[in-house]
Amino acid sequence: MLYSTDKYCDGCVLRSISDGWKPINKDDFKEEDGISYSKDGSVIVLGTLSELDDSEFGQMGWILAEKVEERILNGAG
Repeated sequence: MLYSTDKYCDGCVLRSISDGWKPINKDDFKEEDGISYSKDGSVIVLGTLSELDDSEFGQMGWILAEKVEERILNGAG
């Protein structure tokens, strides 16, 4: 349960939930070559809608940790 006195870090999924975040209505956008455009032409996103959701909503810490571990194991810097 989230309380109004709870404080969360930027990028944390708990903060997004606490702030009442709503996902993008995907029917309002189209994607072409990894770029997303609103159908009314007012918004252009340099990425997919899934990437936008991840960046706006936040990710759970364990998902981020798995990505870091994978980069370390694969020798990516």
